[in-house]
Amino acid sequence: MIRRSSSIVDATRSSFFSYEKDLELIIKKLFVENPGYAENLKRLLVINKPDCLTLGNASYDELIKEYSVGRLKKEGYIRTIPRLALKEHEDIKSFVIIMMDDFAPTSNDKYRDCLITFYIFSEYEYAEMDNYEYRPIKIAGYIDSAMRDTRLGGLGTLKFSSAQQVPLNEYWGGVSLSYITVHDEKKDESGRQDGIS
Repeated sequence: MIRRSSSIVDATRSSFFSYEKDLELIIKKLFVENPGYAENLKRLLVINKPDCLTLGNASYDELIKEYSVGRLKKEGYIRTIPRLALKEHEDIKSFVIIMMDDFAPTSNDKYRDCLITFYIFSEYEYAEMDNYEYRPIKIAGYIDSAMRDTRLGGLGTLKFSSAQQVPLNEYWGGVSLSYITVHDEKKDESGRQDGIS
């Protein structure tokens, strides 16, 4: 068991201590707060069929009900560590890596601006869907709809920055979707606003 001095922990003040809380809020925004987006994101990640978004398919509906956020994370559909473990014969054919990077100071030392990037990857064999849809772009659309202009407590408001194609190799590729957090001084003067709004 590791013992930590409570005086040291209490004396530390850094926005990096809220990193995991902010990741949790992002995941909650994507997979909990809006059930319609959440179901479609789960379908795009878990069901490796071109018609994964088709409504009324009882087997798809049952499969998606079995996937909680915890299970999505445990099985590697949602990743918060930038590791590309592309295993042969694995059932996972699409996944999202959520990263916070490029932290920068603001005029208020309690906060840091940063870049939040969603790396969305699919195995090319499963990336093309019905009606010329490309699975990583479709996933990016749902993420963008949920995250654009969202206020994330401690980080600020997410403003769309860029999106690029990311070919990994001959079998895997996808899209990176980035947002700059914009720190709002006026909201901070009235007290820290924790959580996503």
